[in-house]
Amino acid sequence: MVTLETPRLQLRPWRADDLDDYLQIFSKAPAMAFQMNRGLTGEEAHGFLQFHIDTWEGHPFGHWAVLTKAHGRPIGWVGLESTSSFTGAPDGLQIGWRLDPDHWGHGYATESALAVLRYAFEELGLTKVYVLFHPDNHRSARVAAKLGALPLPPLRAPDQSEVRRVHVVHRETFANRR
Repeated sequence: MVTLETPRLQLRPWRADDLDDYLQIFSKAPAMAFQMNRGLTGEEAHGFLQFHIDTWEGHPFGHWAVLTKAHGRPIGWVGLESTSSFTGAPDGLQIGWRLDPDHWGHGYATESALAVLRYAFEELGLTKVYVLFHPDNHRSARVAAKLGALPLPPLRAPDQSEVRRVHVVHRETFANRR
C-alpha cells in the first residue's frame, strides 16, 4: 500500500486501530452533511472505516488517512475509487475527500488531493480523474476549481433534480498548472 507526503501532511492507508480517531472525526454532523445530514454512530464508523480499508483490496489505490505532520493523527480522508457507485457517471476513477470540520479552511483538502492526483497521473498513468460532489457543497466546488477540474453535465435523479456535480481533471491540464 502506498503512502504519500506533502510539506504539511502524510497520507497513509487507514488501519483498524484508527477507529477512535475515525469516530471522533465523522461523528460530527458537518463532516457528513452531504452524505447523511448527521454524524456517524459507532457502528457506522466501524463500517465506513472498514470500507476505506477494503478499497485497497486488489488495487494500487484507495482511501488514505490524512494526517498533519504537526500532530500525527488522522484529520480525515482523501482517496480514489470507481465512479460506478453513481448511476450515469462517466466510467473511471473519482477523487474524493472529507475532513474534520475543525481542520477546514487550512488548505488540507486541496493539498492532499493534489498529492493524490499527482500519484494518479504519474504513477498510475491515468489520463483523467473525475470529481463528483453534492450541488450544495460549495467547499468541494472551490477545491475542485483549485485542482483545475472542468465541469461536465451534472448527474440527475429521475425527477431531473441535480444529485451530483461532475468535474474532470485531465492529466495534461494538471501537468501544465504546476
